[in-house]
Amino acid sequence: MYGVALNSLVGKTVDFRYGKYVVDSVDIGEGIAMVRNARPDWHTHLLKADLTDIVEGNIDLILDEKGHFFRDCELPKLLAKSSLAWDEIESLGYIFYEQGYIDKFRPTSGAHYGNGGFAQPDVYELARRYQSGEDISKELVKNLFETRRGTIPQTEIPFEDSYLEDLRLQISQTDTGYNICLHHAQ
Repeated sequence: MYGVALNSLVGKTVDFRYGKYVVDSVDIGEGIAMVRNARPDWHTHLLKADLTDIVEGNIDLILDEKGHFFRDCELPKLLAKSSLAWDEIESLGYIFYEQGYIDKFRPTSGAHYGNGGFAQPDVYELARRYQSGEDISKELVKNLFETRRGTIPQTEIPFEDSYLEDLRLQISQTDTGYNICLHHAQ
């Protein structure tokens, strides 16, 4: 997603290595940018800069409106909502929010949510922790994405919101956790 956006840095003044520089060109394939000192009274010596370093300090210059939305959104909430069918949302709403629901009704071992790995007894346990004031948001998202084999498949999630209709959020499992990538739909 950032490939085209990085080209938007050309001509802009960025913060880099404790100074202000103008980006003259960006080579996305090489991961470098050619920059020159932004102060007119200094020499215009060009310098090759690592794009990662420039992006890190100047992300606001690169992100478009949708990029800002994803950077600032509550990702666990967005992921949880996107993985559920409407009837699952209603069912989970009762379990998590209806006063006394989990005490009146027993969980069904055959009911599963999300990608199929989140069994209703586990949902009840998580709901009890939530009602005790615990932050369960990350665990909820993880459980909704897991399959019955305990893995999280690489998945593309199309968003129904018209504001996000041309974007895809891709989640994949890594050795240390999960990688979530935003890209434009093709």
